[in-house]
Amino acid sequence: IEIFKEEFYLNKEDVRGTSINNTFNKNINEYPDGKYLVRVSVYDIARNNIFKDRVVCKDSKSPIIEKFVFDNKDNIAVEVKDDVDKFVYYSNKEVKVNVKINDGTLSSGINAIYYKLLPYGQYKDNNEAWIKLEEDQITINKDFKGCIAVKAIDNCKNESKVYYSDEIVISK
Repeated sequence: IEIFKEEFYLNKEDVRGTSINNTFNKNINEYPDGKYLVRVSVYDIARNNIFKDRVVCKDSKSPIIEKFVFDNKDNIAVEVKDDVDKFVYYSNKEVKVNVKINDGTLSSGINAIYYKLLPYGQYKDNNEAWIKLEEDQITINKDFKGCIAVKAIDNCKNESKVYYSDEIVISK
């Protein structure tokens, strides 16, 4: 955006030595997702100028949670259920789980990941509060039977669909 003003008066007032506040709008929706440099330049009558740059990101796509990765696979037994894509994970030790998330190549980046440990039989209609993942992994302690629910939010506040793990059983 460039502004050229060849007068010293604005609304019949002498504006020499004062600042003028203006608001400019540009609809970013016409551009594809990505990062953009916005430069605002101001010139005086002597062609002296000053500019401010700001990088903005357009990200219209929600992150996608792709899968759970179990950190300590040696301590986990896997049982295939009737459906080929369904498993039950068994362990007698604490289990650490990583979440693989894809936010695309032209994204704003992941802002936060939230999860719930849902007890067996309470998968879909659970009123437990979402827990913000502060570490790199979700830790599941002993005596848990259920599944993990995870969602992610990117820096443009796009929210993923909730992703549910298969069943997990951890006993003493």
